[in-house]
Formats: sequence, structure tokens, C-alpha cells
Amino acid sequence: MPEAFDHAIAQFLNADGSRVIGTGFAVSPRHVLTCTHVIASVLGQDARLPIPLGTAFTVLFPLNPNVPPLTLRLHTTFPSVDQPDIHTLEDMSLLEVEGMVSLPYAPRQVLPDSGHHGQAFYTYGFNRHGGSWFTGQCAGVVAEGWVQLQVDNVSDESLNGLSGAPVWNTQANAITGMLVAKRRGNLRSYMIPIARLIRALPLLATLESPATASTPCQMAANQRYKLLKTKLERLQAQYDLETRVEEQMRMEKLIAEAQASLAQLEKG
Repeated sequence: MPEAFDHAIAQFLNADGSRVIGTGFAVSPRHVLTCTHVIASVLGQDARLPIPLGTAFTVLFPLNPNVPPLTLRLHTTFPSVDQPDIHTLEDMSLLEVEGMVSLPYAPRQVLPDSGHHGQAFYTYGFNRHGGSWFTGQCAGVVAEGWVQLQVDNVSDESLNGLSGAPVWNTQANAITGMLVAKRRGNLRSYMIPIARLIRALPLLATLESPATASTPCQMAANQRYKLLKTKLERLQAQYDLETRVEEQMRMEKLIAEAQASLAQLEKG
């Protein structure tokens, strides 16, 4: 696990700084990802209600001594939903750093549909002020397209504060999703896979890949862009009609890959 993983982990406190609310992590030198219910709790409001874009938050990076408390502003957000299904994009928020600060961030990877099952992971979250390390395994996909996690040696209540933490897959050697600890009957931990995060937040696809060192001729690039755009639109239309969970997860991965390729062409 690279040092950048530790250094990228963000802490969200309540308004007066006396209580830990949740976790987040840098996904680029300028952006931090977390759960919407985390920032809603910071504001003391219902996570199902809209939060104005541009709302400012003070964020700490306790494992990175070189980064002071930073002001971040809400860039994109999806509110929490009471009864989500496979098509619902919810409980994800992307924030952007104010000022000339560059954050370290760890690699991310989109896994195939079956790639999550039984995979071991590490994570670090702020269930207490100083934070804690956790390990476990990915149990499998649930109906809304999240991955249920089996966290080792914890009670349900000790998961409080872990929402927004990065999930580091030990086999992939990369972050494969964001942890969500949510009460649906009982408090349980899930992971929003990278493919779904990219579908909700296409900017992540742009942040995922560095600019290419060389650009093909413009005509070929334009043709490839049009083909990818058509493919993406077709996949999104098929996804909206699909009802099988496994097929939906497979299509989410294809959509994320197409979005990443489009973003790379747009940058090139």
C-alpha cells in the first residue's frame, strides 16, 4: 500500500470541531470524495435534502503532517435515498480544494463484476478522533449495486464514522471503491464500486488517467471519439432497460470504461 493512501485520507468534523463525523479521501491533487450523508451531518441537515454547490467545508488530513486544515467547496453531489435500486445514484459527493494546494492520492481500479467477491481489503476511517485501521473481505453485490463488506472484528456500531473511507483491495493493489456505513434496518458496511462512482461523477474518469504523452492525428481522434460517444449512449440506454443485477454491474463497468476513454480523448 503506497504512502499516498495514508496521506490522502481526510477527516470531517462537526461545526465546532469537537466531534468526528466521517471520512473522505483525495482522488486527485484537487478533489476529495466522501458520502453525502457525511457532509450533511457536518451541516446538521437531512442527507436527503439538496446541499448547495459551493458550500464550504474545513477538512483535515491527520495522517499527512504536510497538509494543514483545508477549505473545500462542494463540486457535485447526489443526496441519500431511502429505497434505492440498481439505477439510483446516491450518497456521493465530490469537493474541490480552495487555493494552490496539491494533495497526494492513491491509484484506483475498476474491477470486473465478479472481481469483488471474496477479495480482501484494508481501510482507514474515523470511528474515533484518532482513526482506526480495518480489514475484511468483500462479501458480494447487493440489489442497489453496492458491494456488501464483511469488516473483521467490529460491532455494527463501531462502523460509525467510516463512511467515505477508501477501500484498498489487496489483490488489485489499488482503491476499488468508497465505504458507506449506513443504517438500513441495522448499521452495515458497503462499498460503492469505482465503476458506479465514475458513472455518477464523470470527472473522476478525467482524474483517473494522466494526459497521454502523444496525440494521434486529429481526424483519427475525432472518429474514435464519435464511435465511443455512440457506444456510451447505447450502453446507457440498455442499462436503463436492464433488470438483471449481474448484467447491470457488467454494463456499469463498460460505461465507466467508455467514459474514461472519452475523457482521455478530450484531454489529448
